[in-house]
Amino acid sequence: MKCPYCGKANPLESVYCIFCGKKLLIKEKVTQKIKTDNTSRVAAAQHKIVAETDSGSSGARPLFVMMLIIILIAVALFGFVKCVQFATKNDGQTTTGGSTAPFTRAANNNDITMEVNTDLASLGSKFTVSPQVDIKGLQVTVEFLDKNKNKLTETEKYLGNVQKGVQVSFTVSLSDLGLSVTWNAHYTNTRVSGGTVSYFA
Repeated sequence: MKCPYCGKANPLESVYCIFCGKKLLIKEKVTQKIKTDNTSRVAAAQHKIVAETDSGSSGARPLFVMMLIIILIAVALFGFVKCVQFATKNDGQTTTGGSTAPFTRAANNNDITMEVNTDLASLGSKFTVSPQVDIKGLQVTVEFLDKNKNKLTETEKYLGNVQKGVQVSFTVSLSDLGLSVTWNAHYTNTRVSGGTVSYFA
């Protein structure tokens, strides 16, 4: 530190000039200035660290929230699909063995009413199906039973897409069954063996 009186350099910790002996009052001002400079530098460094920390966490926060939302949506969809599959498997008289789309269930016997009449022209039976709901890919199985209700044979009929209230008919003739089955058949049993119904229908 320079002495303000003689201009010669003195050590920083000197209180009096070693050359002229006068009291160095500047030391307090210099010390105060150094402390002020250091304090402002420390404050600036702390402010910079806080700013970097805030910007880093605010950049990571939206990413974290987005990932959390995506995970929640995936879990919700998975749960919904599993619930639909469970409902489809436990839907009373569900007869379709395959899987269904997420918003549909397997068609069952409660979705149709069936009327059976003798068809003299084909020497067989005429079946009239009345859908109670819209059914996509309806398939019906007809079993022919003897007088003891033992199954003689069965036949499947694919009726396609049917609409609620629109009747669909099909005939099972002598040529489909054969003379022996036609002669011995006393009962019929029908069931839905394929098709899907939308939950939103």
